Amino acid sequence: DISTGLESQVTTDGAAQMDPDVSGSRIVWQDHRNVGSDIYMLDVSTGPETRITTNASDQNLPAISGNIVVWQDYRNGNWDIYMYDISKPSESEKQITTNTYDQVYPDISGNYIVWEDYRNGNSDIYMCEFKADGTCIEKQITSNTSSQSSPAISGNRIVWHDTRRNGTTTGIYPADIYMYSGDGIGDNSDNCPFVYNPKSDWVDKNGTHHMSEQSDYDLDGVGDACDADS
Repeated sequence: DISTGLESQVTTDGAAQMDPDVSGSRIVWQDHRNVGSDIYMLDVSTGPETRITTNASDQNLPAISGNIVVWQDYRNGNWDIYMYDISKPSESEKQITTNTYDQVYPDISGNYIVWEDYRNGNSDIYMCEFKADGTCIEKQITSNTSSQSSPAISGNRIVWHDTRRNGTTTGIYPADIYMYSGDGIGDNSDNCPFVYNPKSDWVDKNGTHHMSEQSDYDLDGVGDACDADS
C-alpha cells in the first residue's frame, strides 16, 4: 500500500498464485489450487477471495479494469480471450475471441480490450471495444509481418513489444516499444482504422504542412498506412 508504506500477504493457499493485476481495491490472479489454473479475485475492502473461473482447462494471465476481468482461456483447445463482469454475478463468462488460432496476453482499460493474436501467421495486436449490448467488435491494430506482442493499454494508448527493426517473427532481440494513438483509439472515425497510422508531422500533395493528424498525402480520406494510391 503506497499510502502506508506497508506490504501485506494477499494469498495464503499452499499452491502457486501468480500473474496478479489490480484495479482500485480489486486484485485478480492466476491460481493453481484446483485442477488446471483458474482466475481468482479479492476485493481488499470487502473480502473474501472469489473464484472467477471453474472450467477444468487452464485460465491464465488475468487483467482487470473496474468491473471487467479478462484472461486467456484454453477450454476450446486453443487460447481464446474471455471476460467476466463482476457487477453481473448472475451472468456467465463471455468469450471474446473465437478464431481457431491463439489469442493471448490480454489487457483492459475501461471498455477496451487488447491482446496478442496469431491468426495471420505472426503475432499482431488486436483490440475490441466492449459495448453495453454485450458485443465486442474486433479491430486489427498492427499488420507488420514481424512480431508485435505483449500489449498493454491505458485510456486511449496501446503499447507493445515490436521486432520489426530486425525483421523477425519471434521475440528475438533487438526489439522496440511501439505505441498506437491515432486519434485516440482505432475506430470508424480514423482515416485508417485497421492499420497502425500514428499521428505525425506530414505534408500533403499540395505542400500543406499538417501537425498531429494521421497522414493522408493524397487527401482522399484514406490514411497512408492503408492507401495503395498514396
